[in-house]
Amino acid sequence: MEVDAPTTASSSSSPHFSRSPKRKLVEDVEMSATCSPSSSPLTEIDEEEKLSLAPLPAPILLLHLPAILIHPPNHQLHARSLCMSLLALRRCLKISGQSPDIECRALTSLAEVGMIVIDGGFAQQEQHVWAHGIETEVEDAISKGLMIAQKHPSLRIYRSQLTFLAAQLAAWQNNIKFARMLLRRLLTTYLPSDPPHIIYTAHLKFISHLITPIETQYKPTTMVSNASPVKLSQDVRQTMSAIQAMQKHACKYGHNEVVLLTRVLRLRQLVSSGLWDQVSEALAETEEALGLQFAGEQDTVDQSAGQSPRKGLRVTDLNTVHMNPPSPTKLSFSTKPSNTSDAQPSLTPVSEATPSFKMFHTYFERSMALHTLLIGVVFYTYVGRVSDATQRLSHLHALLDAGALRFDKKAVSTSTPSSSDASPTPNDSNTADAPQTEVTSQDTQEIDDAACGIVYIPLSESSPSLYVQTTHPRILYVLAFLVSCVAKKDPVGRRPKRKIFAIEGLSTWERELKKELHLPSFASMGDLEGIDTRLAKIKADLMCELVGVSIMRSEFNAAEQTLSVLIAHLRNADLFLSFSGRVTLHHAHLAHAQGQTDRAMQCYELAEALAGERGDDFVRISARAGRACLSIGLIRDKEYSRMGNKEEVKRELPKRKTREKSRERKVVDEDAMVVDGNTLVAEPEEWEDVQKLAEDVAEACRGMGGTMWSVGRVIEACLTEEILKSKQHLKSALSFASSAGDNHLRALILALIASHYFHTATDDALGMLGMCENLAAGLGATVKPPPGAKSKGKNGDAIGNAPLRTWVGDRSLEIHKRTGNGPAATKQEAANRALQTLIRNK
Repeated sequence: MEVDAPTTASSSSSPHFSRSPKRKLVEDVEMSATCSPSSSPLTEIDEEEKLSLAPLPAPILLLHLPAILIHPPNHQLHARSLCMSLLALRRCLKISGQSPDIECRALTSLAEVGMIVIDGGFAQQEQHVWAHGIETEVEDAISKGLMIAQKHPSLRIYRSQLTFLAAQLAAWQNNIKFARMLLRRLLTTYLPSDPPHIIYTAHLKFISHLITPIETQYKPTTMVSNASPVKLSQDVRQTMSAIQAMQKHACKYGHNEVVLLTRVLRLRQLVSSGLWDQVSEALAETEEALGLQFAGEQDTVDQSAGQSPRKGLRVTDLNTVHMNPPSPTKLSFSTKPSNTSDAQPSLTPVSEATPSFKMFHTYFERSMALHTLLIGVVFYTYVGRVSDATQRLSHLHALLDAGALRFDKKAVSTSTPSSSDASPTPNDSNTADAPQTEVTSQDTQEIDDAACGIVYIPLSESSPSLYVQTTHPRILYVLAFLVSCVAKKDPVGRRPKRKIFAIEGLSTWERELKKELHLPSFASMGDLEGIDTRLAKIKADLMCELVGVSIMRSEFNAAEQTLSVLIAHLRNADLFLSFSGRVTLHHAHLAHAQGQTDRAMQCYELAEALAGERGDDFVRISARAGRACLSIGLIRDKEYSRMGNKEEVKRELPKRKTREKSRERKVVDEDAMVVDGNTLVAEPEEWEDVQKLAEDVAEACRGMGGTMWSVGRVIEACLTEEILKSKQHLKSALSFASSAGDNHLRALILALIASHYFHTATDDALGMLGMCENLAAGLGATVKPPPGAKSKGKNGDAIGNAPLRTWVGDRSLEIHKRTGNGPAATKQEAANRALQTLIRNK
């Protein structure tokens, strides 16, 4: 009755007032509270609501609007959000009588938003009138903010951020020295009481301005994506010193995660600068810090120095490194589906004791481990140690299959999978039975940041964490396919891993492109364009690898089609100048393989010139090596033809039929073996020029990696007139090609070695010719249809390397006839005729 009485009284006192149900309920509650003093909770809630709904001061509201309004650059309202944010900050600064902290914070926010606008190039676009003159506005905001921060010691924290912005703006204005001077001076002003995350951020900013040469730092609106100048030695030294200074500071205060970050930075810089002789030691230190251990490294002995190859590895002296025995653990390859890709090959050990791969439980450690493993695979592939590269590639696949680049907001598993769990099926996760923990709001934010490539390093309980922007996960994921493709050099077999990874990498690239790209709200359009450019380069690299393996396997039609698609992709992405040397080199290799000597020579010369302009030493030396080898081959072929003509005159008339049959056996694929006689030069002066070119190439190949080192030794073997020296060069090149897993080059070296034993050791020559035949035939092996399936088209394998197989068949027949082995000669003649039939019907 007490509750209903006010309602009745209220309704009778206002018979003509029509109230809504919501308003009536509010009035009833207020009246009940008045009549019932004991209902204190209702009174407390009402007071809290009044306090929470109190209007914010205009400066505070305007200052916080950008954090709510700004959208990432891949959002359709990105430009509008920047415009509204600038408008809010400008109005905030127009309000008079503000406190210094509010004004300094508003100036800093205006400079930050303005830098995003500048990086997006909106100031140069006519339709964005609101962005015109933003550079001057940002400069004024930075200057005013620094003045306020210097006057008030309590605002000292803003000085670092404003200096970072000033340095970045100076770098975009091509004033690199001034930007570095600002950051170098800032590092000297820090006190031990300053927050450590700000000090480390200053170190990282300084390193980022040193890690890229001056020639490549441009203002984003005028940046040339094709620029790739050679790094200056002074920049490299300064970068190493800056990284060392940051590492010393981290060691002093016991920040082990920061020390790990500096080790990865140093390793990355060494590889980027081409200082390969220091990479081995830096890689060992980084792997030790991560706790990565690989089988067989402690047992591997350097024959030349008696030390571990990881401590004595020198790329300039690979003739001793390649003699190291392989790791004792033998790995077999098996292809299994995984969660991260539809068909991602994984590596499964054969040994009974299955080694377990270390998993990492923080996003920072996972990111550092992925970067270290990627660099390790590239390094050991470069120096030709396939066993060490395979172990790191296996660990890399295990991390990816376990979800190192998956950022699901689900319960977090605490299990540690072994190598047997490296390739879970899509319907059967490897963490299904593992204990799981609930995801908190902090974990959700951490997952969102990690999906954008942002990882954090906890420093201390009293200090904020250090947030680091690493390589975007999408780039890392697609890059793993490219590194796997490069590490698998062997093109022989029915399903060569190199081709599989290239095809799967391109398919994955297309799938990832259709997914939403996770970017932080403070990212700029320049950041988005940078990610797109890196992904476009990775796709071009994958297509280059596919072209290379197609040429090696004599799949010339596929190589031409892929080259056409590659050129179109490079044109669309505005990357053709960066890849012009490599594309021309691929055309040279394709023409060389098809016997088009004129076109091959022109493409080699053009590729050398283009690579020289771009500063790409590897492509330039590769083109020079191809030109030298082609010139030597043409001259030797001319000499062989002249010698053959002289012998024909001396032969007796009854042997003409034998000569006709011999010439029939030498008929090969016209597209692969036709040589233009006009290009055959055997003059002494021109041979001296070719010899000088070849000697320069052989010397330049030293220190250019395992493959080029072997190519240099092959060229030296062709130049020397001493048989013993030639055998030594070829055996050294063969040993290294075998340890590097390069069976394509190994087949050529076997053929050259066999030619030295035709008249001295026929059994050895036949054995090497047999291995060469198997490798050359394996270059045309195709996938067998499953049992019971109807095969489409022609049955059997392709020809493979037709010129090499023809040469091997002729030499084998010659040896059998000379040794008087009639049955073997008859069998070889039948095999040669069958091969010629396949070549004609090709």
